[in-house]
Formats: sequence, structure tokens, C-alpha cells
Amino acid sequence: MLWALTVAAAAHHRQWGEEAVVFNAATASTHLLEQDTALVFAALAGAQGAALDERQLLTALGEIDADAGQRQALRDILGSLQASGLAESRAS
Repeated sequence: MLWALTVAAAAHHRQWGEEAVVFNAATASTHLLEQDTALVFAALAGAQGAALDERQLLTALGEIDADAGQRQALRDILGSLQASGLAESRAS
């Protein structure tokens, strides 16, 4: 599965230290992202519209040898971003 930011989320975001604020124009909602979620969002934003798979995201986050717990945490964060309308999954 590939992951990317939604167009609405990619256009309006700011990072402050370990947190990020994202405005989703499609839903007119603002989201405060805590540290881990903000890091995943930033990795997706760094892909500049390209879709990344789980391995590519973990590498971008510096977790080359991620264990099962780290992979599950990433999946949970991606699910949260998707539920908020900030990220979308695509078939690989």
C-alpha cells in the first residue's frame, strides 16, 4: 500500500518544533499534530506529491531496522491521518 498527503492537506501546513498544524480545506478543519504524527506528516510532505510505501516512510523517519512495534505505530498514525482526511492510501 502506498501513502500520500491529500491535496487539501499538502497545501496548508506549518511545523513548529515537534508539532505541526494542518488546515484541511476540503473539510474546513484544522488539526494539531503531535510529535510522531507530525514527523510522519512531514515525511509525506517531503515526498512532494509522490506516494510512499511503509518501508520508504520508515527510512525517511530514520527507522531502517524498524521492529514490529514501530511498524504498527506507523500504521496507526497513517490510519489516523487518513481518518482525518489528511492522507490517503493508494494501491501499489
